[in-house]
Amino acid sequence: VVETYFMPYGIDNEHYSVLGIIRNIKQITNEFSDEIVYNLTILCNDVTLNVAINSLDLHGEPKIGRRFKGIIWLQGHILF
Repeated sequence: VVETYFMPYGIDNEHYSVLGIIRNIKQITNEFSDEIVYNLTILCNDVTLNVAINSLDLHGEPKIGRRFKGIIWLQGHILF
């Protein structure tokens, strides 16, 4: 059984398909659109990722210990 994965998605090199365990949740309100945004801390293959997702695009209710599955646009740097 696959518990987590992190692999390229499509032809663009910044899109990744991710399955990870939710470690922390922070609910934020977008001050411009008044929409709820979740800032999730995901543990995926021993790498911690921060994922921001609009509540309208999220299926289900995020809880610590549950898994997040989605396609993300990765920005930033990874230091090993």
